[in-house]
Amino acid sequence: MPRAVAVGLPEPALQISASPRGYQSHFSHAGERIWPETNCYLDLWIETLHDLGLDPVPAFACALSADHDGLQWTFLKQQPEDLRRLYGLEVTEEIVWLPLLETVESGPSRGVLNTVEVDSWWLPDTAGTAYHADHVKKPRSFPAGSTGDFASCGTSDCRDSRRPAGRRIGHCGSRYRAVVLSNAGLSGVRIDVYNDTPDSLAGELVLVATNFLGQRTVEARRAVSIPGRSSFTFFDSSLSGAFRDLSNSFRFGKPTADGIEAVVEFVGSPYMIRDALIVNPRPGQANSGIRALAYPSDETDWTLEISSDVALRYVAIDAPGWIPSDNFFHLLAATPYSVRLQRCCDQAAPLGKVASVDSLGTATITASA
Repeated sequence: MPRAVAVGLPEPALQISASPRGYQSHFSHAGERIWPETNCYLDLWIETLHDLGLDPVPAFACALSADHDGLQWTFLKQQPEDLRRLYGLEVTEEIVWLPLLETVESGPSRGVLNTVEVDSWWLPDTAGTAYHADHVKKPRSFPAGSTGDFASCGTSDCRDSRRPAGRRIGHCGSRYRAVVLSNAGLSGVRIDVYNDTPDSLAGELVLVATNFLGQRTVEARRAVSIPGRSSFTFFDSSLSGAFRDLSNSFRFGKPTADGIEAVVEFVGSPYMIRDALIVNPRPGQANSGIRALAYPSDETDWTLEISSDVALRYVAIDAPGWIPSDNFFHLLAATPYSVRLQRCCDQAAPLGKVASVDSLGTATITASA
């Protein structure tokens, strides 16, 4: 995770406090300026320096170092040595070992300003370039006091760098807890349950496997108790009481399962954590039977129930104006999965589509009163 540290400057120099209301952008970002394509790194530093009370213009000299090798331009960005010499700021990267939100929140007290790279698909300020058009990484910084907004806007959909790529922490409100499925080859399927909270947690782990017809081939339950700041590891055979080659590593006849799902519900928590693993993917499904039904869960939020006749990978929810508690997840055949939609606009009901890399068709979100 990139970070900036003040060198030889008082600690308040890195205390940024800004909000959209009343904020005056640097003149290079004024509305009358012609800036057809944004450079996320360059733009971020312009406004960061501007809000720190520093003049970002001297750092524009980095444009003179842009080069072309006959095929490709080099990426234009303020150089770390320029930022150090001009402003006393040292740019480094952190090894993230705490949960992402906790790391960001600890920054100001350590004299550190963190930036996090996120998916611009979900950023309305990239309208016309990437918003709901492409998945492009874009850095974001978090001014002092803004991490509460960061937490409420899909923290559960942010990837934790300590987890395997493509895994998600689960429903909103369940950060610091996770269940992760992985293919352990000849040992079967591995289940890791993480508890990054300081308190012990107790609950129930449910493991389900379905084949290509949606029939359940494995269903096992086990009580779990995990001390704070620790984790437990299981294998599917220890949960079900028999080795079933769920990873399909031995190739004994037809695969036992197309997909495996693990769900953990903790005592005293309204939220569950979930992960799914597709061990026998079937891309190019013309008749996946993917469906998406939304219904109100309270006065502001809705629940979106997604199901499919076949196992699907990387199911993506595109509901403009709504923040899903989970996205880009895997889905088992004939095993519905419910995602909470948080309203962030004036729409009465969710509209949009649900798609998957394995399905040639998409599902239109149907709202039910």
